[in-house]
Amino acid sequence: MTDNFILTNKLKYSQREVDFIFHNLELDGKISRYPHTLFNLKLAIDLEFKINIYERVYFFPTTTLVPDNYIRWLKDDLRATLWFYSFLILCCKWEFDIIMEHTVFPKDLILSFDLFHRAGNKNGFLCRDFLLFGKKNIMKNAIYFYNNFKTNHKYLSWLDRKDQEQMDWAFDYLQEKELLINTPTFLPNNTKECYAQVCASLDALDLHSDLKSKLIDIQTTKAKNTDKPDQTSEQGIHSQEEQLIARNEEFDQASKTNWQNPKAFATLVSKVNKDSDAKRELIQRMRTAWNQKVFRDKKIVKPEKKLKLPHGYEKKLNVIAEAYGENMVIYLKALIDKEYNEIKSKK
Repeated sequence: MTDNFILTNKLKYSQREVDFIFHNLELDGKISRYPHTLFNLKLAIDLEFKINIYERVYFFPTTTLVPDNYIRWLKDDLRATLWFYSFLILCCKWEFDIIMEHTVFPKDLILSFDLFHRAGNKNGFLCRDFLLFGKKNIMKNAIYFYNNFKTNHKYLSWLDRKDQEQMDWAFDYLQEKELLINTPTFLPNNTKECYAQVCASLDALDLHSDLKSKLIDIQTTKAKNTDKPDQTSEQGIHSQEEQLIARNEEFDQASKTNWQNPKAFATLVSKVNKDSDAKRELIQRMRTAWNQKVFRDKKIVKPEKKLKLPHGYEKKLNVIAEAYGENMVIYLKALIDKEYNEIKSKK
């Protein structure tokens, strides 16, 4: 083990690589009782586990991990990371768990992305294929997709990242339509994170192959509420969105088999990634719904006009009302109603 000890002392890993190696060791049944640091990793290799690093491919990150320049756009951007999670689930059809190593979603998603692998068997031994080529291809297309189709700020200007009430409403609105990006390990801690999750969900609208049906559902609800179905608008939705949904359905069907083929995957992405009328339509309806809520909440109730009686009559009315155990306004209202109903019944 002397040569191995000398080699491990020379190893230089980033924190991302250290976490990756430790978690692979855990998958091999070697659970370290020490925090995940480079110093502790070297101790674990030589003293705790006494393993030969040459026997394990994950000790050589250049052959197993997507380079840092591929993931730099995700590291400190919660909105982009949440969108990327949706991209992996909806488009690439990945089924994987988010590891809670840092309890910081961008870092945990990157680690989970790194650890995603296909189990195999080599010479009778279990091995892991970390799908490096396919992951690079996914990342390249994801960067292109996100940069070109991130929601324009002019469509989001009505959202106030400091307004907790609005963020809660937006959550409920998107959740009801099943369009909110929900991850099992992420819960926003403040309005800034709420805003990032809402924006990421809007960025990801075109990833949903059932966006057409959701738009029609909203239109149907609106028509029921107004009792005036907008047939022209509904026809417009059908005509505008059918092509988009057809592209998305094709993307869904083919992406699972083609995501490791760069040319095929790029072709699919370029067909899907077109300016979406459906996305703008849904955001506009969402904005309208919020404006209507604000209007309803702020609707001013007209104050009741005070009835002016001739001098001395207000006092007399009050004495009569008290005799019947009522206040002046209630008694006068009851008296008027009684006389009015008697007159109406005689006609």
